[in-house]
Amino acid sequence: MKQVTMAGNAIILLYLIVACMAPSSGAGAVVDKQQLRDIKQQLPDIKRRLLETEEAPTEPILRYLAATLTAHPDDIDTRCLLGICYDKLGLPDLAQEQFKFAVTAGPDDPHIWIVMIKKELLSGHTVSAQHLIQSAHERFPANAEVLFWYGNCLAAQQKNDQAAYAYQLALNQKQDVAGLRSALAEICIDGMRYGDAVRLAQEEIKRYPNVWIAYKAQGLGYFGLRRKDAAVAPLTVAFEKLPVSIQVCNALAQSLAWCGDYDKALYPALVYLDRTSTPASIDPKAKYLVSQIISKCSNQAVVGINRLAHMVDRQAPNPTFHFSLGDILDRGRHFDQAIDEYRFGLYLSPNYPRGLFRLGADLECYKRNYPVALRFLARAHLLAPEDKQIEACYERLKVRLANRYNDLAWTAKDWVLDHVGR
Repeated sequence: MKQVTMAGNAIILLYLIVACMAPSSGAGAVVDKQQLRDIKQQLPDIKRRLLETEEAPTEPILRYLAATLTAHPDDIDTRCLLGICYDKLGLPDLAQEQFKFAVTAGPDDPHIWIVMIKKELLSGHTVSAQHLIQSAHERFPANAEVLFWYGNCLAAQQKNDQAAYAYQLALNQKQDVAGLRSALAEICIDGMRYGDAVRLAQEEIKRYPNVWIAYKAQGLGYFGLRRKDAAVAPLTVAFEKLPVSIQVCNALAQSLAWCGDYDKALYPALVYLDRTSTPASIDPKAKYLVSQIISKCSNQAVVGINRLAHMVDRQAPNPTFHFSLGDILDRGRHFDQAIDEYRFGLYLSPNYPRGLFRLGADLECYKRNYPVALRFLARAHLLAPEDKQIEACYERLKVRLANRYNDLAWTAKDWVLDHVGR
């Protein structure tokens, strides 16, 4: 009874807030029924904006929520949405009151709460899902699945010790939950408890062979234990199902290379390089790993590396990745493949000065296509006039090319190189 009274008081206060927000004139203070009907039709989009953006609730939206809760005080979705609106208006105490009321007035079946949580997560409403998880945990503190989702919520906030405690409590309930052991195994990996991670992942795979995160945990556990031969099989499964994981790409490439299978290691190593290459930074460890693997790959694998690189970022082309790979290939003296990478990188990002410079330098030094090389160097110099290296190369080639046919030594050198087949 006390909760209902508190909720009723909150509704009254909401009307007062709306009244303060409304204009002073009589015509402007009333939100007509047509406007409320429009809000009802647009409610899914309004809810999305309130949950996913910093947008604050407007007066008509607050009036609609007030009217809905007056007519249906046990409407949990609207109650939670009202709590979020209070948060946005800087009224955390009132927001908490709404969430507490949602706990007491919500369904008694924890499964319904789990369904609601999953629905919000699938819709991208993480804020709403977190509130529901907190409420469900208060309502069902000993339910294994609720504890699992509560642990996930804590893990997402980097509260690993608390998340591990929640997962362990869930395991103690003797109720199987798909993904629970994998989640705890990932916490163990972060804490360098690799043996525990492998054990938990194996138990998960035995019960739920289609929980792919378990293979990731098992593979990373073996990798942490330096059992790279044992890590290959689970990491291969994880890589096929979770190719976006940087940890998996790195560990699989290193494990395959350790086993001597450099050709197979090349693809996950390239994915690792792609995932860590951004305009702001490139991971030197990724570049080193790729260069080491390329140096030991078969000639056939190196010749086909451009096709492999296009496969890596086919869904989300990344010019920085191609420029970085071109640099690695240049240093390994694979100039044809490097030129192809620079060209594709410039196709994606045509105004990148260093890419233009490196392509121009390769065309000058290794293809001896001087006019085209000069065009690329000139454009690089135009885009980055402060770069002294680009300026020096551009000015040097421009002067030399103007005197090209009077330079007998240069002409003779090119003739010799052409005839020895370099």
